[in-house]
Amino acid sequence: MKRALILATGTYADSRITALKSPVPDAERLRLLLIRDDVGPYDVTMLSDAGLMAQRVAIERYFQSAGPDDTLLLFVSGHGDKDADGDLYFLAQDTDRDLLSSTAIGAHFVSKQAARSRAKQKVLLIDTCYSGAFAKGHVFKSGSAAITAEDFGENGGRGTAIITAASSTQLASEAAAEGRMQSRFTRHLIEGIETGAADVNGTGNITLDELFDYVRTALHREGPGQEPKRLNAIDGDMVIARNPVPRAVPLAPAMLKRVASRNWETRAAACIPLAEIVRNGDRQRGPALAALQSLGEDPDDRVKRRAQVELTALAEQDRRKMSLFGDLPKPDPTPKPDPIPDPKPDPGPTFDTATKIFIGVFAAMVIALLVMILRPDKDGEGTDGTDITGTSTSSTSSSSGGTDTATPPPVFGTGGEEFANYVAASTTYPMLVAACNKDFTYSAAASCFELGKAFENGEGETQDFAVATSLYEKACYRGHAEACAYASFRIRPDKPDRSYLLADAACKQDNARGCGYLGYNYENGVGATINLYSARDYYNLGCTKGYSTACGERDRLNTAMGVTTP
Repeated sequence: MKRALILATGTYADSRITALKSPVPDAERLRLLLIRDDVGPYDVTMLSDAGLMAQRVAIERYFQSAGPDDTLLLFVSGHGDKDADGDLYFLAQDTDRDLLSSTAIGAHFVSKQAARSRAKQKVLLIDTCYSGAFAKGHVFKSGSAAITAEDFGENGGRGTAIITAASSTQLASEAAAEGRMQSRFTRHLIEGIETGAADVNGTGNITLDELFDYVRTALHREGPGQEPKRLNAIDGDMVIARNPVPRAVPLAPAMLKRVASRNWETRAAACIPLAEIVRNGDRQRGPALAALQSLGEDPDDRVKRRAQVELTALAEQDRRKMSLFGDLPKPDPTPKPDPIPDPKPDPGPTFDTATKIFIGVFAAMVIALLVMILRPDKDGEGTDGTDITGTSTSSTSSSSGGTDTATPPPVFGTGGEEFANYVAASTTYPMLVAACNKDFTYSAAASCFELGKAFENGEGETQDFAVATSLYEKACYRGHAEACAYASFRIRPDKPDRSYLLADAACKQDNARGCGYLGYNYENGVGATINLYSARDYYNLGCTKGYSTACGERDRLNTAMGVTTP
């Protein structure tokens, strides 16, 4: 199990200790990154601006409770200082600058707790600031000496790696970036994982050595003055995170040769392994789906039929996975006795033809009256066919061909014509583009979704979040619940109300990620009034449906509310 403890302190009761703007916001960014399914996920505990006792107890409990198979990550951000003997201390919110040994957290205390832990892999990331001078917008982490791995005495024991923000003769700093103060070290640490840039070997995993090399190189590009240091006592390469933006891997030359073969039997036979690649969802999924869709348009009907059978099977699998059409019936394992035939029912009174016609007409009138009474106007839909969000329910035309298409499936209350008719474009994935722009089928929605992920992750196309978001919205409009959730996340900062509608739409279609995102919206007031109880319930719903990140968020919220997670 991957576990992380984050300690961030930026404000201090002692007025002689300079306040820092970056530790808590940077730590929150790191927390949100580590809990992601596509990064860890880590089970994260975070303390912000906490006092000495709270931090010491958290450190000891964190290391003491770990098992041998756990991977531990301790991140410390804030001020650090050394006493007259040169011993290093991390300053807590209630630290007295004159009484470091009794009111601050000693590096040797941290080292001892790490050495006692049963966990075989422990990583200490130390980005602590000394109070000091200000120059050119930088708060320098200055003092008699900066922090080095040697300051931890026992070095945390076997299986421990220590990475510090600067060497013993240099100054680490926080500086203005992206409109606010950020630690240079932590900013590049997060950036290396979040963008996948630290995965230099393209394996899909980010090792500790790769992450360190990335941070050091990034700091060097910004100029001299800060040299991070590392002491690694972990055997082998430690994977600290997964690459959330894995690079697309092209199909093997042998497979490409089969797809392009002049022999129709060879092309038809390639459909099955291509579908298997798509089904497994690995990094060849996009290229495999594009190849299979190209065979679905093959001039030979025998190849076309084979490919379309596989595409139909994949679409059905996605329907089941996304639960877009409700829960599928589950078999009852309890054996049931053979049914006893009922006695022949009494046919009841009989009617002549005229009476039957009268009864039928009367029933039709009653049904028509009920329809008028219960028409959608009372639920927010106007008589012009537009719902409360302004989405037209009329059929639209294909953006690529201009011909009429089938009426789209029920819109999730999240979009208008600008997304339904958004024209996808890509030189790398022409088959996905053709399918996405084609019609309102679920298969087309899935193609839009896959294309959106390619643009978001920079797989074969220049990374473009705006294009990705439009494609997610289009797929959502066409009935793809997972796309609704992805779009909700992307537009959360700029369009909170719309983000809420998208997450709610996805959750109502039993999408686990959508329910988890809806919990975030309620917790943070994104498009909704803050309601921690609703947030907890939606986190729990997302958790039970399989979104593991929501489980951690639910447990964290329960802890904050003083509730025991069932």
